[in-house]
Amino acid sequence: MIRLLPMLAIALTAGCAVAQGVGIKGVPTGDVPTGDMADTCNAKTYQHLLGEGEDAVTAEGLEAGPKVRIFGPDAMLTLDHRPDRLNIKLDSGDRVIDVYCG
Repeated sequence: MIRLLPMLAIALTAGCAVAQGVGIKGVPTGDVPTGDMADTCNAKTYQHLLGEGEDAVTAEGLEAGPKVRIFGPDAMLTLDHRPDRLNIKLDSGDRVIDVYCG
């Protein structure tokens, strides 16, 4: 019985281990695609807005709507991921701090 407890502890510990690099259903979790594959909303086109004010966003002809989301630090957002939606994140001073798809 005394020898069985350490073996049981090792077996239970091994059973709790998580395989790194493997996602749901054993699919490898490689790097997130970058470049043109991940730019489904043309976010690269608007990277020059980083550091600019909100007025630069509107000067580009971008307005909030189904395909464009412009939001600040205290905004309440839906959690749905839409690869075709352009997200423009503003800081508390209304400067663009991030431009991405989703």
